[in-house]
Amino acid sequence: MRFILFSFLLLCSCEALAQAGVEVLLPNDSAMLSGTLVVPPDQSSKDVVLFFAGSGPTDRDGNTGSQYVNNSLKMLAQGFANEGIASLRFDKRGIGKSTFEGGEEDLVFDDFVSDGLAWVELLSKDKRFDDIFVLGHSQGSLVAALVARDERVKKYVSIAGVGRPADELILSQLEEQSSFLGMVAAPKLDSLKEGHMVADPGPPLNSIFRKSTQPFLMSWFAYNPAEIVSKLDKPVLIVNGTTDIQVSVEDAEELHNAAPVSELFIVEGMNHVLKDAPQERMANLKVYSDPDLPLSQGLAEKIVEFLNAE
Repeated sequence: MRFILFSFLLLCSCEALAQAGVEVLLPNDSAMLSGTLVVPPDQSSKDVVLFFAGSGPTDRDGNTGSQYVNNSLKMLAQGFANEGIASLRFDKRGIGKSTFEGGEEDLVFDDFVSDGLAWVELLSKDKRFDDIFVLGHSQGSLVAALVARDERVKKYVSIAGVGRPADELILSQLEEQSSFLGMVAAPKLDSLKEGHMVADPGPPLNSIFRKSTQPFLMSWFAYNPAEIVSKLDKPVLIVNGTTDIQVSVEDAEELHNAAPVSELFIVEGMNHVLKDAPQERMANLKVYSDPDLPLSQGLAEKIVEFLNAE
């Protein structure tokens, strides 16, 4: 750990590397996590933002596999750097350059929280930073909220975060696709919510409820995001877009209503990957694969304003 911290400080001393970001390696339990630290040469504050990416194989840049490359989180980090704010974003264990010794069946939701706290520990030892902020996107919103309970974290930002327990979200998404899928999924979700494995999920739902993912789902379903956010005793910013077809504005409002100290920011025309998109599903999804589109106007500016506020 000391060697990695020394290497981390040595690498970051070079201004040219700082402009582009440097790779940071962090071991935690059975994982070796890889992240990108961006420290702007003209850093105007001693703050650093720790990013948490969304669900599935979404990487540190906000991309999901080779099909959905949009660079949303990378662009947001660059926006922060332009305003003199440092950031660290990383690949979840088993994703991108981050490795994990176990298999899919060995992963639980709390592993993501443990990894987040390990990054907080590392950043807290870096003398260049005084305050650590966390920012979570989609599923990462809940991870970041759980990490934000640590007293070393001073502010929390949720972007496209769900306000309901994940089993309710999954059920509503399946019902939107097909009433039949929703009907078949409901008892399986109830079983997992109660901590019981599902013996035979069946072909239509096996990709979601396969045996190897059930431990993760059960651990994820145990959390109520609104309840977690309601107990945070620090500044909270809740952000959502009006054309997000995965997470609704109502979810953002649920989080906001649960946290009396929170601020709500709704971005007109912004979709789930933080870019302008129409409401129509196929046209909206097309934006997920366009890295050349800029972030929705006002998003980065509003978050920077929140982070800089006293």
